[in-house]
Amino acid sequence: MIMSSEGIGFAAVVALSGSIFYVVLKAHQQLVSDFKNQIRREL
Repeated sequence: MIMSSEGIGFAAVVALSGSIFYVVLKAHQQLVSDFKNQIRREL
């Protein structure tokens, strides 16, 4: 039982960090695209 609960905790940490990384990556891509669009308007 100890091993299974540790495995569940580890999987939860991995899933949580993975979802945070995914959200940050998508937000970064959105910021970059907005930044490029703004540069195109100014040129």
